[in-house]
Amino acid sequence: MTRTPRSAAFKKKVAIEALREDNTLEAIVRKYGVHPVQVGKWKKALLDGAEAVFERKTDRSRYEADKEALERKGHWSNVLREKRKPQRLC
Repeated sequence: MTRTPRSAAFKKKVAIEALREDNTLEAIVRKYGVHPVQVGKWKKALLDGAEAVFERKTDRSRYEADKEALERKGHWSNVLREKRKPQRLC
């Protein structure tokens, strides 16, 4: 059996149909010719990624602005270095 590459639009379409629960999983599998486990994975990925749609752009832009300010001052590499340091145990 060979793997068939699927587009993001196709995966979204199948996942949304699975979320609606208008058809059984068996009917969706037959209709689109995909494995039931794959439908479940696409459905989970859609639900997990849905939160990003509602994130505030200001939160992301504030992070980017802080990062740029630290880069200009040359402190961003220090921030990264501090995160990588192993913590010492007493």
